[in-house]
Amino acid sequence: MANLYNRQLIIVSKCYRILRRQYRQIVCLFKLMMNCDLTELNSEADMAYLRQTFAIDIGANEQEACDRFEQVLLESYRSSVKTRVDWVFHALNHIKS
Repeated sequence: MANLYNRQLIIVSKCYRILRRQYRQIVCLFKLMMNCDLTELNSEADMAYLRQTFAIDIGANEQEACDRFEQVLLESYRSSVKTRVDWVFHALNHIKS
């Protein structure tokens, strides 16, 4: 199980790095989507959360941001059975597609 988790962590970390490098475009797209009345994305606080997730506002370099992201994932993984179940269904959903 640990080996599977480590492989998943490597893949997710690579994806995070790729998305983080494109954060300007992602933030721009999310700002455009704010006018669509999505309940999950309707305020500047939501945009701040996005920037926080990418560790842009704190001036972290890519490695620091990725380390922080991995730590959040690890805490989530350890803290909740619900989170673990969500991870399983998320992974299964991507295997099917």
